[in-house]
Amino acid sequence: MCARTNPRLWPTPCAECPFADDLRALLAEYVSGTSPEAQLARDADQISLILELKDLKDIGYRPPDDWLPHVLGRLQTETGKALAQAVLDTRRDAWWWSAAAARTPLDVDIPFKPL
Repeated sequence: MCARTNPRLWPTPCAECPFADDLRALLAEYVSGTSPEAQLARDADQISLILELKDLKDIGYRPPDDWLPHVLGRLQTETGKALAQAVLDTRRDAWWWSAAAARTPLDVDIPFKPL
């Protein structure tokens, strides 16, 4: 058992803070995954991992191919699933290429100061 699945196992310093009961309730809600907020928070955790795996996959590593199906299977919300699909459908450097293509070397706004 760990503190993630059993809030009673939280370390003593956290148990003594004035909002410990609120933190325990939030953790219990997160673990149960019953509220929309908890489901979105859980999906956000998985999407963070999906972003890391996609980054590795795009630079040529193959192990993410083994991990991605399992991580995708843990997504709970339609929003999380749609966001994950958008991540998988987009190259990791797509933002850079589109920005670079829109610029010319003369777009740089550096004042010229003669010596």
